[in-house]
Amino acid sequence: MLAGLGLVIAVGAAFYLSRKRYGDVFTPLFVYVAIWCTCLFLFRMRFVNYDVLETNVIVAIAGSMVAFVLGCLVAGRPRKCSGSVFHVSLPRLEKVIRVLNYASFAALLIFLLRSARVFGVSAYLTDPDAIRLGYEDLGRVGPLALLLSAVYPLSVCSLIHVLVSKKVRWFTAVGLFLPAVQGFVTMSRNNLAVPLIAGAFVWFYYRGWRGLNRRIMTVCAGALALVLLYFVGVGFWYGKEATAPEYSLYRTRDINLTSSVGLQLAFPYMYATGNFPTLQAAMKDVRGRLWGMRTLFPIARLLYGAGLLQERPENASLEFYYVPIPFNTATYLLGLYEDFGSVGIVVYPFLLGCVATRLYLAMRARPTIFSLGCTAVLMAVIVYSVFISLGSTFQVWFWVIALFFISRKCTIRLPNVGSVAQGAPATS
Repeated sequence: MLAGLGLVIAVGAAFYLSRKRYGDVFTPLFVYVAIWCTCLFLFRMRFVNYDVLETNVIVAIAGSMVAFVLGCLVAGRPRKCSGSVFHVSLPRLEKVIRVLNYASFAALLIFLLRSARVFGVSAYLTDPDAIRLGYEDLGRVGPLALLLSAVYPLSVCSLIHVLVSKKVRWFTAVGLFLPAVQGFVTMSRNNLAVPLIAGAFVWFYYRGWRGLNRRIMTVCAGALALVLLYFVGVGFWYGKEATAPEYSLYRTRDINLTSSVGLQLAFPYMYATGNFPTLQAAMKDVRGRLWGMRTLFPIARLLYGAGLLQERPENASLEFYYVPIPFNTATYLLGLYEDFGSVGIVVYPFLLGCVATRLYLAMRARPTIFSLGCTAVLMAVIVYSVFISLGSTFQVWFWVIALFFISRKCTIRLPNVGSVAQGAPATS
């Protein structure tokens, strides 16, 4: 009871501090504290008979949250300015969107040809889980991985074009819809969830929304409902649901849910809460240090490709632990602990909070495609931090680099010249 009250108080304190210091709700500080405390609160509801968290794990989680908040506070405050105007060349941005559309279509076609050759087209109806499990070999390596990753900058650029032009064109509609198509083809829920989360923050920041109102709450509830329905629907398609015969043992022994609706939502609940006991179990198995191979995975993989590392780095171990249900994701803290021990659990969240807030403040002072898109993707990284280390993936690094060059090409630096679309996405 006291622990649950403490989590509610922590969210309230983060809300107050965020409003007081930044005059905004959609800050890295509040979002991080809110998502972690919400999942911890759900964990304490005990819909599943999870292993009880030990003191050292509770201290590690609390310490990482405090470190992240301190990093946010060290980053500074919003600068005083009369207003921030968003300048973008719509014709240039349209060309970029068209190129990204072609790249994404080419990636989907290549992936479909590969999966058809390996599994057959009928596998999408008879055994879709095989395609999902084979994604590592089919689409996560080589140039195809970069082409598939183009869907995020495509969705961001399409949304910004719609917001600036105030109308939907066919190429922007395609760019906004492609994440769901790619998620269907590649069997990846993240290909829908990440662009949807990041897109919501792009919308909030561009509109200059600073507080919670009925419209914002409706948008958030709609986005959450869409992700939840997609999650449950794809899970049903995979056969991964609590009512499936192979999960009957877990249902009767470990899941404290009996209603049909509760059982359908059992797996989304597990994804939100099972990471904490898995973190505890996985930390006990850590022997030695990896010294950045998890946290700096893209660099480590490039060094391996150049022959400078003998052992092939992996982004995560993904080993299953029975807690008591089988689970294989353990928050982003596990990779930090594997790399640098307890120091990593404190230092990295501090740096993440500082970098995310600095970029957020830069976006408010001078919004560009780069600052809007990268702030939004860092917010998605923060949301995902309670599940996996999204920030250490090739995709996120590629998104940041791609948005940097797109922004340089499409941003007009001088006001009132040429083809300039103006909005007021942020004011301080």
